[in-house]
Amino acid sequence: MSETQETSLDLTLTDADSECLGSLPVRIVVSDTAISIYPQGYGDCGSADGYGCPLFIEFYGGSLRVVAFPDINCEDPKVIDLSRAKEDRRQDTNDLHHWTPLQQGRRFHEFMTRINPATGKPFTMNEAASALGVDHATFRTLAALWRSQDTRLNDEGNAQP
Repeated sequence: MSETQETSLDLTLTDADSECLGSLPVRIVVSDTAISIYPQGYGDCGSADGYGCPLFIEFYGGSLRVVAFPDINCEDPKVIDLSRAKEDRRQDTNDLHHWTPLQQGRRFHEFMTRINPATGKPFTMNEAASALGVDHATFRTLAALWRSQDTRLNDEGNAQP
């Protein structure tokens, strides 16, 4: 059986909320089997105060997962399997069939703000629809759906003052 190597890193997290001035000392321990996170003052149900590990990341059963003990009074961890976060599972963002009509409308509306490299001017609706591979009527309808949701835009799709 091989000996497990461990590396520790002590650091202080600064509160990401700019209105809070707090900080939190944290020890991160990296081993061959897990990345364990020990924030000061936090623990898990089965460990003595000062020794608990409420959060760790491990590669288990062929999957990367995050294991958290969000309640110090409960032995049951929350396990987040990250299998679906693998980059090879990414869906083609240009495949509009997976998007809701509102998401498609937003994409269409945002496309209209781009410059058409062929003309050096903003895309027209016909040009944008053609570039995205959709018919003009669908493009117009879904772009209008997005505009109706964004009250900061006028009827032409331009920002209101």
